[in-house]
Amino acid sequence: MNIPLHASLSEAQEAIVVELRRTLRLPLDDLLAINGGQSAT
Repeated sequence: MNIPLHASLSEAQEAIVVELRRTLRLPLDDLLAINGGQSAT
């Protein structure tokens, strides 16, 4: 069951996520699981 997550990222945070996905070759769901689904506000 997929639960939609709503998060707002700054441009810098988005760039980090994109680079992590490229480098680690992980899907976004896996990155969220590593982060515990938490976002900094």
